[in-house]
Amino acid sequence: MSHQRLVAISTAVIKIWRDLSREDFIEFKQYLQKEALEGFPIIPKSQLEKGGVWFTKSKMMRRYNKNMIKITRRVLKRVCQHELGEKLSKLTSAGTKREK
Repeated sequence: MSHQRLVAISTAVIKIWRDLSREDFIEFKQYLQKEALEGFPIIPKSQLEKGGVWFTKSKMMRRYNKNMIKITRRVLKRVCQHELGEKLSKLTSAGTKREK
């Protein structure tokens, strides 16, 4: 995956997370900490509990790389943020179209 694509993904995820309430973002991080997201490793609580959006994004990029979008959409659905999941899909597909 190109550096430009990773930057686009990171930017899209940050935009989405900023639309979450503080409580919803905490719940989002809890899913990353306690659930094996269907074949993907968890991120230990000690690595996320004090982190904000930029810190969490860095941890997710290192752990999930190109699967970060897929995992973010799954967790958004689990925290009842379906509309944000759709918005993320649109943001990232628009970035893919621009690259072609």
